[in-house]
Amino acid sequence: MSTEDPWAHPGGESAERRPAPARPAGRPADETGSAAFPPSTTPLTDGPAGEAAFPPPGGATALPPPGGPQGFPPPGAALPPGGGAAFPPPGGALPPGAFPGGPEQRARNALGVTALILGIVGLVLGFVPFVSFLAVLIALAAIVFGIVGLTAKDRPRIAAIWGLVLGAVGLLVAIIVSAISVFLIALGASRGSSYSSSLPSAGASAAPAPTFSSSFGANATGPSLTAGRHTVRYSLSGGGSGANVDYDAYANHRFGSSREQDVALPHSRTQTVAIADAGSYANFTITGSTSDATTPLTCSIAVDGRTVVTKTVQPSSYATVYCSYSAE
Repeated sequence: MSTEDPWAHPGGESAERRPAPARPAGRPADETGSAAFPPSTTPLTDGPAGEAAFPPPGGATALPPPGGPQGFPPPGAALPPGGGAAFPPPGGALPPGAFPGGPEQRARNALGVTALILGIVGLVLGFVPFVSFLAVLIALAAIVFGIVGLTAKDRPRIAAIWGLVLGAVGLLVAIIVSAISVFLIALGASRGSSYSSSLPSAGASAAPAPTFSSSFGANATGPSLTAGRHTVRYSLSGGGSGANVDYDAYANHRFGSSREQDVALPHSRTQTVAIADAGSYANFTITGSTSDATTPLTCSIAVDGRTVVTKTVQPSSYATVYCSYSAE
């Protein structure tokens, strides 16, 4: 068995006999009182091809050289104008699009969203009569905004597409509803004009249109009646049926009246009046009316067989004839 010292120096001199290196001035000693070795920039080699004999202290990976992949400039290097690319200058604004979802990205949807809103409003108002005229302008605006939103670069197009489609549909609906509204207005105006033109003029020879006719006017007068009995005959003649007749008489300072309804024409009635005082005032009246006179309506009053008053009105839908005689 060999008795060689395994810890002997390759040169044959024991490591314990080697003198300790001198401690540089100002360098502190370690805990054992020996001088601390300065760090070596070249690792010890104990194998072929310069392999490192020991890993770095603590087993950590060696730090990358200055100016490595972190993007920091090397020590002493001048920063580029404006603070460099890594950080904005103090108080400077962030570049557009630095953060997703920011104001810049939302602004890109403004044209498309505007076209979409206008398209919806134009389509809804297009179904409302007369309001559809305004819907035409709104739908046109939606189409314009939709086209601009589609042609713009780097902008979302889904809202612009929907706004363009809804604007086109709303425009079509608004045009159809507006055309129907105009047609109805023109139709109502034409019906009104045709109704007014169908009425006959004052000098037309055609059958008269429904009118009112009456013969109210001044009373016929005659000499006073003598004392005694007198016969008064009231008559009403003419076309039509369902006439209403009113009789009024004033004599001897007394007044009397009667009425007959729905009588057939011609019609007559006789009354006997006794005059007490000669020369006293007396009055006799007949009023006849019908709603469907086809021929002139005539009334008359005869006293003691002598006709004292006669009046006639032309046929009309509502004709009224009035005869009155006063004996004074």
